[in-house]
Amino acid sequence: MLPDHASVNWHEDGAAHVAAALLDRGIGIEAGVYSGTTAPQRFLDWPESHRVLRVLAEITETAPRTALRAAAGLLDELESATAPILALGDRVQAGAADGAADSDLPYAS
Repeated sequence: MLPDHASVNWHEDGAAHVAAALLDRGIGIEAGVYSGTTAPQRFLDWPESHRVLRVLAEITETAPRTALRAAAGLLDELESATAPILALGDRVQAGAADGAADSDLPYAS
């Protein structure tokens, strides 16, 4: 039995080939797109990007202020994606640990 869908991370070499092979077998794709990499453009340049089930925007930065900028930048880069962008919450907060005030960040869903 085959899975309904699989995650393909676009920062990894061969992602387009893996995704195409999965689609050929009737398996849906969740596109993993990491911040701070060429993944957003690699994914959007793939001619079949419109066929994915969803895009998982993955923020790799860990410092709150950097993560907020990275999230906003990644969402901007993915603006032309036709699939829904998976968001795990309704906002990203800059933590009190670094003295920053809470900041709302719009997200795609």
